[in-house]
Amino acid sequence: MSKRKSSAPTTYVLKVTLKDIAPPIWRRLLVAGDTSLLRLHLIIQAAMPWDNTHLFSFMINGYEYSVSNGEGFESAADRNAAQYTLADVAPNSGAKLTYLYDFGDSWEHNIQVEEIRPRLSTDVLPSCVKGKRNAPPEDSGGVWAYPELLATLRNPKAPDRRDLMEWLGGSFDPEHFDLAETNAYLAELAAIPEQVILSKGIPPEFSLMPFETDNPMHLFEGLMSSLVGEVREWLSPRRSQIQVEMLRHIANFVAEHDLGFVTAAGAVYEIGDTELSPAIAFIARERLAALPDKGFIPIVPDLAVEIEFPDLPSVHKESTENLKALHRAEVTTWHVLPHKRQIKVQVPGKRAKTLNFNDTLDGGSILPGFSVAVATLLKA
Repeated sequence: MSKRKSSAPTTYVLKVTLKDIAPPIWRRLLVAGDTSLLRLHLIIQAAMPWDNTHLFSFMINGYEYSVSNGEGFESAADRNAAQYTLADVAPNSGAKLTYLYDFGDSWEHNIQVEEIRPRLSTDVLPSCVKGKRNAPPEDSGGVWAYPELLATLRNPKAPDRRDLMEWLGGSFDPEHFDLAETNAYLAELAAIPEQVILSKGIPPEFSLMPFETDNPMHLFEGLMSSLVGEVREWLSPRRSQIQVEMLRHIANFVAEHDLGFVTAAGAVYEIGDTELSPAIAFIARERLAALPDKGFIPIVPDLAVEIEFPDLPSVHKESTENLKALHRAEVTTWHVLPHKRQIKVQVPGKRAKTLNFNDTLDGGSILPGFSVAVATLLKA
């Protein structure tokens, strides 16, 4: 299967259903067409939710897409999930994919492409729009054992119910599904830079596991469940929600007025000898015809946003270093300080301006006409 050439941005509406379980467990997701299958795996993990502690694969048209176990792929038909996007493998509405998680319990998910449409400026990607029921507990034996587990939970006199409840951590509600909670997980995932997802260029403070490894499998297994130390700080829900809210306002305005390109954490800019990934950045269309498909963005952005929490050491360090490099390159910056309920605006050649909670942030000469209340952004 050849890769599809890039085209206008699309939004996929996917229905993900856990196979062979009744009543059905399912999620309806909005996902960008250019999402890699590796990231789609993590999106499904966050949406169900699973713990991401086992291997996975996608099956599409006879091809298997996964990640290498460190010894290469097993057959000529195997493809690297990090190198193919949803649009590459499912270019048409109605396409069907199979997603397998945990080769022991063998949780198979049917994925139906319900719709492919032009991406809207109001789309929040990825996000969940609807769903039903809780995913089964990890390591519970697969679809064959799950009905027995539920029967034991329903029977107060079952001899092994007490042990089961202890193993489950005290409770398990098979009917539980919280849409807001699911989208909070997806917002955290959206904030993970692509370098981390692809295990390339991972800064030392973003070590995902308590050991060093060059094996991608060790990085992907447990990405959601084994985040430790500074990574957990860096992915704090508060920071993620503020970033999502700011990104929504900026991206919507830029798209509505066709001003250029907006990037989130994961897009890497080369600024002199420095490589950095601002939380949010904007490039005017007249300065760049198109974003590169791969690699670094070769010019400095017109505007960069950094979100800082001084009590989170890795976030504070990264933001400080990014801001220094951006100011040296004469980039306009919006420095968001949620702990002070302020945003500092630095325009090259001018004195920094501090906006307080009741002030209004405007786009100045970079985004003329853009305006949003600071309170709206910091209440996220």
